Amino acid sequence: MPQAIELRALPSIPFAETQEKKATILELQLSNQQNIQSSKNFICEARIKEVHGDRGWFYVLCSKCSSKLFPELHDGKLSFVCKDDDEITPIFRYSVNATIVDVTGSMEAIFFNESMQALLNIACEDMVTRHGDSTNPRAVPQQLRSAIDKPSLLHVTLKNDGKLVVNNASWITTTTSDQPTGNISGTSTFTPTTPALKSSTSKRPLQESPGQEKRMKRA
Repeated sequence: MPQAIELRALPSIPFAETQEKKATILELQLSNQQNIQSSKNFICEARIKEVHGDRGWFYVLCSKCSSKLFPELHDGKLSFVCKDDDEITPIFRYSVNATIVDVTGSMEAIFFNESMQALLNIACEDMVTRHGDSTNPRAVPQQLRSAIDKPSLLHVTLKNDGKLVVNNASWITTTTSDQPTGNISGTSTFTPTTPALKSSTSKRPLQESPGQEKRMKRA
């Protein structure tokens, strides 16, 4: 006889552990007021209302020890130096402090390198060298300010210290699926078909009644 096999159900995984929870800014603020013991991940639809340039928008790291580099001018030439290493390659990273808003409220957030590069579609080093001031991280270039007031989908982490960090982001684009398609002017381009004419145009002769035939013979 075939041996019976006992099947055991696998333990279910809580929904909160498998997906990020969608939240408004008000809900993030309410979560922030609670005594959370660990960081929590959320998805939030919001806009950048303001970029705080006085806090800087980028920093530079050492390629060897990952320590923060400091700018120095020598004979009018700018270089970044590390206190511990020589012959290094500066690594530029975004760190943008901003205010985000939605219909429920506003909140302070920090956009780090991955999220800001995803929105701007330009690496931090290129933004600094092409559009910014490498000696003054508080001078926010106009190309970065172009991200203000655009609807975006933010993947955020609410830290246990209350800070909101944006890990990744993407723009929310409007679709035209609800708009009518076809002729833009509104005039229909559909031409109705005309019914086909019959091939025979001869008329069917009228049938004479019996009484009428007799009267014709008498005449």
